[in-house]
Parts: sequence; C-alpha cells; structure tokens
Amino acid sequence: MNKPSIGLKAPIAGSNPLTVAIATEFNVLIKWSMIRALWVNRVQGWLGLIKATALITIGIG
Repeated sequence: MNKPSIGLKAPIAGSNPLTVAIATEFNVLIKWSMIRALWVNRVQGWLGLIKATALITIGIG
C-alpha cells in the first residue's frame, strides 16, 4: 500500500535513489557555480571601479 509515495518523489530517472541523488548534486553544483561566477564578476567590477576612481583622484591631485 506504499506505492503512491513513488509518485511524490522527484521524477528524475524514475525511483532509483542513486540517480536522483546524483541529479540533485549536479543541480546544486550548477547553481553554486553560477552564483560564484556572479559574485566573482561583481567583485571584479567593484575592484575595477575602485581602481579607476583611485587613478582619477591621483591624476587630479
């Protein structure tokens, strides 16, 4: 009588827990690498901005 519970689980690769776990890990990895890339871009952007302002202030002063 426990059959309906299979339908509630992630439909990825049926009810094999190993493939579901691998798929979940993969999704998490992709998400984190995207977030990290965004942060790296943002930090580099800020550093570039700070460098530019420093150069401008040094040039003016």
